[in-house]
Amino acid sequence: MTRFGLAALVGLSLMSGACGNSAEVRYKVTVEVDDRGTSRSGSSVMSFKLLKPTVALVSPYNAEFKGEAVAVDLGNRQVLFALLKDENGNSGTVQMWPEKVFENLSSGSERIRNIRRIASNEGHSRELPRFFPAISDSREPFMNYPLLVRFRDLDRPETIEAVDPEAIDKAFGAGVKLKRILVQITDDPVTDGIKQRLPWLEDVGRARSTFIPNPPRYMGDAAPIQLVSSSDFTTELYK
Repeated sequence: MTRFGLAALVGLSLMSGACGNSAEVRYKVTVEVDDRGTSRSGSSVMSFKLLKPTVALVSPYNAEFKGEAVAVDLGNRQVLFALLKDENGNSGTVQMWPEKVFENLSSGSERIRNIRRIASNEGHSRELPRFFPAISDSREPFMNYPLLVRFRDLDRPETIEAVDPEAIDKAFGAGVKLKRILVQITDDPVTDGIKQRLPWLEDVGRARSTFIPNPPRYMGDAAPIQLVSSSDFTTELYK
């Protein structure tokens, strides 16, 4: 076998191994709101990809997440946003939704195989619970809902406010209620429209680390809303 042929064979083998050691699931997140008897909703498609590196130096997996916040138009320039972090400010929760919500479609602990099984159930949907059960009696339940926010003025990022999912009428008026959040397995492409809705996202993201100026120096002293930044609205901002 020539040197070129051997190199091609090795390359093909590596490619084959890479394909076998990765999996992607795309999922549509839909937020439904009851607006004084009128149903309103918004959705976005996200992607979570898991790869098993040839040499695992730190973690047995490499993860890649793409997505953007969900926006629900409620009229009069009022918009409810569901961010890419949870109510406690953790950004990893949103990435784990497919494996948590569709856990019954999995088998065993091999995550790449499980993600393939979940992704094969296109069209399957489930309601997202606000909490997942605690792993022990001494632990708190896992916060699962995305951080919900609104802007008092859509053109001024510093006017961002957290919205209580149990009482969104306090932000949007009497008779407005969050109905549910759905997660659906899909093959649709990842959405990328938030930058058109909030055209200042990139400029503000480059100018400062948080929308609300001067957050507490220590992150542990800050409320999640005080640490919201442009990257909580989209993973594709600077690409």
